[in-house]
This record gives sequence, structure tokens and C-alpha cells, in this order.
Amino acid sequence: MVRENVIAQLANIQTHPSVRLALEEGRVTLHGWIYDIESGRIDAFDGSTGAFVSLADNLEVNAISSQARHVA
Repeated sequence: MVRENVIAQLANIQTHPSVRLALEEGRVTLHGWIYDIESGRIDAFDGSTGAFVSLADNLEVNAISSQARHVA
């Protein structure tokens, strides 16, 4: 459920006019992260694959960038 919430909030934030404009102009990149308190692991939503991946192993991953503006 936590992962689904991150995806839903990424989609929601894109509906805000100033965020949408900044994305279109390439001025902002959105990230969706999940922090596991017990392990200290951070998983990041990869917008290009639609999967969560280890942030430690994928430092350049973006949920939303000017190249891919919509979350699945």
C-alpha cells in the first residue's frame, strides 16, 4: 500500500499547474522514495520502468522528468 500511495501522490502532484509547467519546462524532476526504517534501505520509483529499485544502486533514477511526465 505504501508503494501504491507514492505512485498516486506522484500522479496527483502533476495536476498542480505550477508543477506541470515546471515539468514541461524541464525545471523540476520528481522523485518517489520509500524508506524502510528497519533496514535503512531506500527504494526509489523508476518512472521509466514503473518499478521500485534500490536508490543505492540506481542514483540517477527519476520518477518523473521532463522526458517522461506521467506516472503509470
